Amino acid sequence: MTRFCGNCGNPMGAADRCPRCGWGMPNAPTLKKKKSGKPVLILLALLLAAVLIALALHFLGVIELPLLGGKNGPDGIPRETTIRPEAEAYLAKQGSVSGPESAQNAVLRTETEAVREFAARGFGAVEITTCYDAEGAYYDERVIVGGTEKHPYYKGIYRTPDEVLWTVTLMGDVFYADPISYNGEERWSAPHVLSDTGTYRTYDGKANAFFTVTPDPAALFVKRVDRIDAETLDEMGLWEVDEP
Repeated sequence: MTRFCGNCGNPMGAADRCPRCGWGMPNAPTLKKKKSGKPVLILLALLLAAVLIALALHFLGVIELPLLGGKNGPDGIPRETTIRPEAEAYLAKQGSVSGPESAQNAVLRTETEAVREFAARGFGAVEITTCYDAEGAYYDERVIVGGTEKHPYYKGIYRTPDEVLWTVTLMGDVFYADPISYNGEERWSAPHVLSDTGTYRTYDGKANAFFTVTPDPAALFVKRVDRIDAETLDEMGLWEVDEP
């Protein structure tokens, strides 16, 4: 006996429930609808999009995700996020390298001592900056005016009466000077630096240590002078810097 749907009139055969609209005969069992997986997929897609947006905002500096480490230090000053090269491997291209000498065991100047030493060498009008704290944490460059906090190095830009620019650096307890005006002109095959020790000293924050280079003149030309001060730099013209 053929049955017809009491809702849409569709032939039902001997079935108790209409295959078209689901209408059933009295006391017929309820058909279970097949569950769709689309809502779950949509939810997962939304969660993934939210994670990607949060990661993008973190790396752009808009927000900070604690699990990934913030860009700011405990005082709110932005910390370096770029990866620095291994200092020793880089410096080895410039000459013979000695070190590392831990900054924790080295002589470091306080901000007040650094200001005093720069002034004693004729650089009293120079704006002095620093980037690292004594533990090797890197921050955006800041100007110092004095204080008891110690830093691995300090630097400032000095302009001679002849308008030659020099970067003057106090590295631990050693001064050296970089003639940025001349080096920037690329007149020489190797960068030139003035030093009162005949060597070149630098600092790596990743190791929180100093390295000293006895240079290969073909890679780094270090001119030794008696003293790094304003008077010495004022007398250093292009040819004087290039003389052995």
